[in-house]
Amino acid sequence: MEKNNSNGKAGLSAVLLVIALIVIAVMAFFMYQLNNEKNIETKKSQELQAQVDKLNGTVNDLQGKISKVSEAISSNETSNNNDIILDGKYMQGEAGDEVWSFSKDKNVSLTTVISKYKGTYKTIENDMIEVNFTKEERDDIDNPPKTNTYDVNKYYKISIKDDNTIVLVDTNQELHKVKESANQTVSKEEALYVYGSADNSAVNGNPEMLYVYEFSNSVIKFKYHTPWNKEDIEGVAKSTDGETYIYENGNKKVELLLNSMGENSIKVTEYENDSMTSYKNLFK
Repeated sequence: MEKNNSNGKAGLSAVLLVIALIVIAVMAFFMYQLNNEKNIETKKSQELQAQVDKLNGTVNDLQGKISKVSEAISSNETSNNNDIILDGKYMQGEAGDEVWSFSKDKNVSLTTVISKYKGTYKTIENDMIEVNFTKEERDDIDNPPKTNTYDVNKYYKISIKDDNTIVLVDTNQELHKVKESANQTVSKEEALYVYGSADNSAVNGNPEMLYVYEFSNSVIKFKYHTPWNKEDIEGVAKSTDGETYIYENGNKKVELLLNSMGENSIKVTEYENDSMTSYKNLFK
């Protein structure tokens, strides 16, 4: 009887041992699975973090490029704000032999007694421009006489003193902005003829203009508009030989020569104290 009990206990112990081993195996399997899943999640988390870091790097790179573009735009706007724009006529004193004419589109001309130079200007410093003349128009005594155009390459540096004064750097000569007076308002209303320079000034706004209001063999009633005279010259010129008409007012004199460069042309010559101060061939 005792022997049978011993065998029964041994069998029960064996069964329990087997069950325990099975439980341990199952637990080990689940622990392995949990650990493996944890490793997979950790790897995924690391990969995701790497992608996030890469995206942050891309964002920072784009932000840097955007900042550079903004700085470039800001620098360009600052540069444009410092760009010098001149508009109007400048001369030495209230009247002079040389008249500088500037426009907002960076064109410039210099009118002298015998020539007219044309070119452009640009800003080279905050308070200085450089002028480059490339063309010269000059009334030459040809047969028949005509206005010729020459290629030139003249440079001038001009500093800006204030809103109404500029200075030629090489000579330190000050030029003052011309204030247009009411007497300089010209109109071709009621004029019989309108004369301008060879570049069709009546259309292009060239400043040298002659308006003829009355014409006969004995007199010409006229108005002469130039950038170098403070006021327009207006009066009646009397004929001396049928081709030449003279207007005198004190020490000033204006000579009008008909057909100076062919039909529909007139030469206007100014004198002061019997000395010639300017001349210009004009055309209808």
